[in-house]
Amino acid sequence: LAIAGNVYNRNLGDTKIIVTRYGNVINSRGSVIELWEKQLKEGKPLTLTDERMTRFWMPIETAVQLIMTAIKEGKGGEIFIPKAPKRRMWNVLDELCGKKEKLPEGCINVYQGTKKVIITGLRPSEKLHETLINEHEANRTLEFKEHYIILPEFLPASKYPKSKKYKGGSYTSEI
Repeated sequence: LAIAGNVYNRNLGDTKIIVTRYGNVINSRGSVIELWEKQLKEGKPLTLTDERMTRFWMPIETAVQLIMTAIKEGKGGEIFIPKAPKRRMWNVLDELCGKKEKLPEGCINVYQGTKKVIITGLRPSEKLHETLINEHEANRTLEFKEHYIILPEFLPASKYPKSKKYKGGSYTSEI
């Protein structure tokens, strides 16, 4: 829709439609950390989709910086993606609970007590690993120091002289 909106709008005004695509923003509304903290506070078992699941993680400041970069650099129709660390969800849960060593299967020691971890399994259409750039988009992707830009098909890479061509395939959270 953003790309189509920019194509339609090209000769009609100054509005630019630019997209930002993220992984998980730490402590944002709806974050799994918010859920786990609630479960801990209420003394409920902790839920985890799959112990192999991975995601990209970033602080809210990184998300805001990407938006500001997109506003400043965007021409219209691009997708801005941050370079973000990949984390296993199991390890994030482990760190939240303050434990340093490997977790025993099925249980974790949370502060003084033991809490059960319930593995809920993947929901329909949920993925084990997050993909921020897919194979189809990779050939239209430019790389910068702190982010990537997926170009719309009508915007030439020459509009970004300080970039280099992205040489990877899919950009996923798989570790």
